[in-house]
Amino acid sequence: MTQRPKVLMIDDNKEICRLMKEYLERSGRYEVTVFTDARMGVRYAQIEKPDVILMDLMMPDMDGTEAAEHLLEDEATCNIPIIFITAAIKKAEVDDRLGRIHGHPILAKPVTPIEVMNEIEKVLAFT
Repeated sequence: MTQRPKVLMIDDNKEICRLMKEYLERSGRYEVTVFTDARMGVRYAQIEKPDVILMDLMMPDMDGTEAAEHLLEDEATCNIPIIFITAAIKKAEVDDRLGRIHGHPILAKPVTPIEVMNEIEKVLAFT
């Protein structure tokens, strides 16, 4: 049996985290760890090195782009794919940006677990 990919979700919305974790784990395809504090999530990533990170853009302690910068500057985490998930921009704006921000895929909230799983599969296929 192959090991399930480790997904780290960093989002300050506890309910979104709970629902996404429940759905992704129930699929049987992923092992999901959640942090609602970006600094703690970055620290966890540096230690545990997940396979992919789902990152909210707007968080109170540290925004997602700043957290991503910390991960990209660290040799241990610079190659971990990051998928941004945000309510800061609309789906049409995501399309205008060709679905990327700073080279990383971006999904606009509200987002379905199926959309997230499809994006996870896309980024994992390239790693």
